[in-house]
Formats: sequence, structure tokens, C-alpha cells
Amino acid sequence: ARYFLREQITYSMYERATGEFIGGLGPHRIDWKIRLCEIGYWLRTDRAGNGVMTEALSAVTAMLRTVGLRRIEVRCDDRNVKSAAVARRCGFIHEGTMRLSVLDAADVPRSHMIFSHIFTDPTERPSRAASCSKRTARRRGTAMLCRD
Repeated sequence: ARYFLREQITYSMYERATGEFIGGLGPHRIDWKIRLCEIGYWLRTDRAGNGVMTEALSAVTAMLRTVGLRRIEVRCDDRNVKSAAVARRCGFIHEGTMRLSVLDAADVPRSHMIFSHIFTDPTERPSRAASCSKRTARRRGTAMLCRD
């Protein structure tokens, strides 16, 4: 229902060679009046570390810019170093950490980091992100996105 209301879009990620499901991502909490959303993502742990999620997040962020969203957020637990690194590699700026603002699965209060990309930001950071993304894309080319 959220898809038809344009409030959430989910993309599944599959291994190109085998068709095996490896993760997912997509915008949710889409607010078309303010023109903002949050992107959530996850990847199987055995697929982490080779740039697949960085490539996918970059692609979805670029797509969201073309439909006129002004602000895109990534939020992650402050202990989730890998997720924060993906956001940084894709040019998202760490705006801050909200202390004890969410509950984890065991109802324990946790802090989460907020990263943002706004429409005036460059599409890629001129540092390591561009070269890393291109290098891994040439080396791999293993994943594909499919909208659910």
C-alpha cells in the first residue's frame, strides 16, 4: 500500500550470475510536500566489503535526485560502522548523533547517526568515493537491483 501512496519503494538486490537474493534498499518516509525521504539498506554479511551496497546506494540516490527530492537521509545505529561508511562513501554528510532516541529489538535505548544528502550537494564526493565506486564496478559488476 505504501508503494501506491508513493510513501515507500523497496528494491531487492540479486547476484547477477546466480539470481540469488543478497540484500535490499529503498526510500521510505517519503514526504512529497517537503521533498525528503530516508533510505534504508541491508546486505547479507557474506556479500559485505566489495562495494555492492555503495554502488546501489549511489544509484538510488541519483534516481531520487531526478524526481525532485531535496533532502535524502540515512540513519543508522551508532555502532553500525559499516553502514555509516557506505553513507560517507556516497557523499552523505554526518549531521549528528541522536542519543538514546530509538529502541533496538530488545527494547534497549540506542543512539543513531543521521547522514544527509541535499540537492545542492555534489552527486559524488571528489575524494575516494568516485574512484572507489568506479573501480569496484569494473571489478565486480555482480549485482542488480529490482523493484519489489
